[in-house]
Amino acid sequence: AEVAGFAEIAQLLASLPGSPAAVRVVETKNATPSGGWAHRPSGGWSLSTAAEKFDIGRCDVDVLNCEDLHAAEFNASFLAPMRPVLLAGCARGWPAQERWSREGIVERYGDVKVQVGPIAFPETYGLPGRRASLADVVAAAERTAAHPPPPPEAPHFAFDNNIAASTSNRIHDDYTAPHVVPNSPPVLTEFSLGPPLSGANMHFHGAVFTGLVHGRKRWALLRPADAYFSTTPVREWLDSEAGRHPRLLHCVQRAGDVMFLPRNWGHAVMNLQTAVGVVNEY
Repeated sequence: AEVAGFAEIAQLLASLPGSPAAVRVVETKNATPSGGWAHRPSGGWSLSTAAEKFDIGRCDVDVLNCEDLHAAEFNASFLAPMRPVLLAGCARGWPAQERWSREGIVERYGDVKVQVGPIAFPETYGLPGRRASLADVVAAAERTAAHPPPPPEAPHFAFDNNIAASTSNRIHDDYTAPHVVPNSPPVLTEFSLGPPLSGANMHFHGAVFTGLVHGRKRWALLRPADAYFSTTPVREWLDSEAGRHPRLLHCVQRAGDVMFLPRNWGHAVMNLQTAVGVVNEY
C-alpha cells in the first residue's frame, strides 16, 4: 500500500472532527525554551561574528520544546493548517553532533563530493557552480569565516541533494527524524555546510524538516501567496529585497533545533555562523 504524502495527510486531518481551529495552539513566539535554544557546543567550528549584524535574535513563528510536543498536536496545529514551527531540541543528541564536527566530518566524509555555489543549486538557474570534496569545503568555510568577503560578495557554501547516494546512505545513520514526522519516507535528503554570510536564496518547494547540528541560521519566511524564486544571494537579498515584503517573518535557528516549514512557504536562509545541517523534504 502506498504511504500518503504530507499534502494528503494535511487534507485528511483538516477534515476530521476537532479541526485545527478547535485545537489549542501553544503560543510561544520569541520564547527561549530549554531544548535546543540554549548555547550548543560549536563542534570545533569557527565562532566568527562576521554575520553579527544579521542576527535579529528572535523567532516570529512558534517555538516549541520538542520533548513537550505530541504528534497529534503537531498534526492538528501545524501540519494540517500549514504553519511553520521551530522544534527546539529535536536535533539534540543526534550522532551527527560528533560526526559532523569540524574534524569528524572530514574524517567520515572528507572525500565525498558535494555541490557548491553562491546560491542553492546555482546551475539550475544558469549560474556557475562546482563540485568539491567535503574536506575542501570545510577548509574553505573556515577561511571565509576568518576573512569574510566584502559586501555584496556572496560566500560559497555546500548544498547537495545527492548526499545519500554519495555516502552509500551512511548519512542517514547520523540523525533521527523528529518523532512528529508522519511515517512516510522523505522524497529528498539534502546536506548543507557553509560559512557565515552564505546561504540559500529565496525559493519554495515541498514540506521540509531542517535539522541544524552546528552553528546558527536566520530564516526569512514568506507565506505561500507571497513566495517566489530569486537568484539573488541571501546576503544581498536581505540588504536589498527583504524590505519590500511587509509580511516577511524571521526566525533564528540554533544548533539542536529543527525547523518545520510547510509546502510552498517561501524562504531564504543565511548562515550566521559556520552551519552544518540536514534537510528532509516530503
